[in-house]
Amino acid sequence: MLRAVYAQAGFLVVPVASTSAAHDTTPVTLPGVGELPRNVATVCALTWACTPPPTGPDIHPNDTGYQTIATVFTAALADAPHNYRR
Repeated sequence: MLRAVYAQAGFLVVPVASTSAAHDTTPVTLPGVGELPRNVATVCALTWACTPPPTGPDIHPNDTGYQTIATVFTAALADAPHNYRR
């Protein structure tokens, strides 16, 4: 619903959350952490959420997370209609 409302207002919504495998709870092993659902492991890999102090835990993206976000934005902008490129 929000995507439609924002699009109607002329904003491009980029599906950044799609990179977190939000609904995939398949068990995976994350080195140094152990077995986790895939969605949790993905959040751990893309943020500082599973990093011990003093760096973490922190919900902000790490370098890999920022690169992933940039890749999603680049793809979305490349596929966007011309009117989103202002």
